[in-house]
Amino acid sequence: MSDAADTPEPSFASIQRKTVIIPHEEVLSNPDQYDVVHEIAAGGMGVVYLARDRKLGRYVALKRLSKQFWANRVMKERFFREAKSIAALNHNHIVHVYALAEDRTGPYIAMEYVPGPGPGTDPGTDLPGPPLTLEAKVRADGPMPVEDAIGIMIKLCNALRYAHDRGVIHRDLKPSNVLLTENEEPKIVDFGLARRRLGSGDELTATGTKMVSLGYSAPEQESDASSVDERADIYSLGGVLYFCLTGENPRFFRENRVPDPLRPCILKALESDVTKRWSKVADFEESLFHSGIIVPDRRDRGTWWCKWCHAINPLSRRFCVDCGWDGHEICGECGAETRIGVQYCGGCGNDAKTFEEAARLYDRLKTYEREAKFHLLREEAGQVPFQPKGETGRKLISDILNLQRRSEKALSRRDELLSLIPAEFKREKFERTRELLDEFKAIDATGKYNHIEQELPVKLAQRNLTRARVEYNLGNLQQAERICRGLLESSELSSSEAEPFMRQIQLRKQLHRLKARAIIALCLFVIYFSSMGPVAFWVAGSSSPFHKTAVDAIYKPVTWCVNHTALKAPLTWIINRWAPEIEPNQEPVGLKPPAL
Repeated sequence: MSDAADTPEPSFASIQRKTVIIPHEEVLSNPDQYDVVHEIAAGGMGVVYLARDRKLGRYVALKRLSKQFWANRVMKERFFREAKSIAALNHNHIVHVYALAEDRTGPYIAMEYVPGPGPGTDPGTDLPGPPLTLEAKVRADGPMPVEDAIGIMIKLCNALRYAHDRGVIHRDLKPSNVLLTENEEPKIVDFGLARRRLGSGDELTATGTKMVSLGYSAPEQESDASSVDERADIYSLGGVLYFCLTGENPRFFRENRVPDPLRPCILKALESDVTKRWSKVADFEESLFHSGIIVPDRRDRGTWWCKWCHAINPLSRRFCVDCGWDGHEICGECGAETRIGVQYCGGCGNDAKTFEEAARLYDRLKTYEREAKFHLLREEAGQVPFQPKGETGRKLISDILNLQRRSEKALSRRDELLSLIPAEFKREKFERTRELLDEFKAIDATGKYNHIEQELPVKLAQRNLTRARVEYNLGNLQQAERICRGLLESSELSSSEAEPFMRQIQLRKQLHRLKARAIIALCLFVIYFSSMGPVAFWVAGSSSPFHKTAVDAIYKPVTWCVNHTALKAPLTWIINRWAPEIEPNQEPVGLKPPAL
């Protein structure tokens, strides 16, 4: 697919605020129906004009495909697909399509023209005012009030939910693609990148194609825009809401810029992992309602709003006028039945809005405690938003205060650990340092001492290697080997340091074993030769020829040594020492005295 095929269609949202009658004959519209007034916007794929419908007398936005793409089948199909996608949708917050045709100047789409608030371009004429995008409004006026931003987002959610139910995914929702009417009602435009769900048979996006608007397009669109689903539009909704509240592109998202009640909702919408994102627009919309922020059209006293269809109902009605829901809700303070969207309980006078805010605050503080964000917990714990009316409310306040006390205690201990950990590490008390680090990580998630935690295993291994060398020098080879083997198994120390020392220990152990064996052999040798005299004396008193034969065999080496080696003198001395105990005419049995 060519690069041009991936170029987003021009948006008539980016108005050039001027009134110029087009002089080019080749771009004049069909003389039978449309008169072009002036160009609104131009892009890589086509041009959008403000035109007047001769037959109906209304102004339209006329979008024409650029001439260089007339012969490009894919581009023409994509151009027509935009019209078909919008034509299939009939919603107050989606721009309408009036006609799709082709004339001598190429294919065109006639769409609803959405003039923005304010006077027309030329006073004194019937020309409509220029369009105003949500982006332009926020750039000009600054971040929107939270209630106004939520009001617009709910209407955009309704529009996208309607489109998704009919199998259309926008894929390019951003503030510049949301127009504001004269009454500041939002309308979604530019469905040029829209796609049908898989299986519709009109896929024009090749697998692997990238279609992104930085900050507003879901991460999965950067790798393969052909496989995205409704959750890509939910990501864009989260980005648009962030822009409305901050005036900043969500590409540079900062959590502390988001109001606390909306933080979980936006964070989940902007999850980079698509499986952790809101699965349906209705879920995202529901989270906005449950944020506790009341939008302007729900502030009227004497009404309640339906959480299913969002209709406004008078208190006198038991059931919703649109969907029939009974509006049943339970007061969090006294348990009495009330209605959702009604601020004060008729049973105890509890302010449902502030009670819900306190309950959400408690849940948020619990999350901070689990995530060891005690500095945030301390900052927000003092912002209890209501006065309790009963036991339930007082318990809620007590729980919040307990969390605050625990956070103060944790932060106090954290300050102690900030000085203890480096000191213990410097004194090489590594086991104690490890214990303090574990305690510190449980109350501080900033990772302040990650560098010490990374160095600690190596330092501990080096110290143990030093201990092993000391044991080696003291002759405690078993202890030295045990320490060194532990170092090799832990793999914290380089094998070039531990392995040579391990071989040195094993070599010394082998030498010790050889020495011990040599001493044992020498002792046995001395005992063997020394036993000759007593054995000769014992055999002399025996009359058994077997004894004589056995002794001759056992001491044959001794006889040989007496006769042929330098051991003759000591062995003769041993024999002569025992000889007096033998009768003069009796020869020792089994022994032949050497000839002296």
